[in-house]
Amino acid sequence: MRHIRAEHRRLDEHLRDYAVLVGVKAATTDRQGLIACIGVYLQTLMTLKEELLYPPVEPLVGAALIASLRSDHHRMERGLQALAAGVCVGDDVATDLQMAQLTDVIRAHIALEEERLFPTAEAVDSDELGETMALRRAELLLAIRRGLTLDPFPLNAIRRPH
Repeated sequence: MRHIRAEHRRLDEHLRDYAVLVGVKAATTDRQGLIACIGVYLQTLMTLKEELLYPPVEPLVGAALIASLRSDHHRMERGLQALAAGVCVGDDVATDLQMAQLTDVIRAHIALEEERLFPTAEAVDSDELGETMALRRAELLLAIRRGLTLDPFPLNAIRRPH
């Protein structure tokens, strides 16, 4: 679980950075860049969990918890899409409000995973799973760098089926 925990920490650092940008009334372009970065980290993390973590853990924690976590992922994706629309218009106030709402959803989701999922998920954790996650993360990020996009959040285009 150390790979997922590390991703959670990276994502939280970016969320805190965004709050700093709001506090100093940073330019729209600075906000756009950080939102894009947050989108990449969030989509990468959700893809890793959907593909590699949730399937082996679901029999141990139950379908209801996994369904709730997947529902959170859908809410986060909708939040990212709303942010893309807000950023395109250049409305910093609306964008900041949407980002604050998304941040709340992300942090609640992370807390739920770390409190309810991760203790049980330790049973399926292994060096092999960690290596697989690291390789898949690199593959996803490389695909983004190569420009594989179908929408503002490119990982939707390269998700593997469950």
